Amino acid sequence: MASIQAGTAVFTLENAEHNWCRISAGGYTGYIKVECLKTVGDQDLKNQEFEQNMSYNHMLYDEIEQLEEQETRTKIWEGIVLGLILIAFVAGYIFVKMRIKK
Repeated sequence: MASIQAGTAVFTLENAEHNWCRISAGGYTGYIKVECLKTVGDQDLKNQEFEQNMSYNHMLYDEIEQLEEQETRTKIWEGIVLGLILIAFVAGYIFVKMRIKK
């Protein structure tokens, strides 16, 4: 009989009956309850890559949202500036017309 510490990497050799699995670790082979095992390997790597991609996608989405907000603010300020220029032009035109009539 042997024991292994939690978190030790083991290789599964074959699944046995009644929720036991044959494993190899540290030069020993034996059986362990399947419920004591945590799968690592390809699936965990895929999950980790998926989580990283999702995190990157959220980051890109946030950046796009910020750029769209900045673009909206820029358009609003452009409209305000153009409106003020138009008001100044109209006021100047009216002022000139009033001066000519006198």
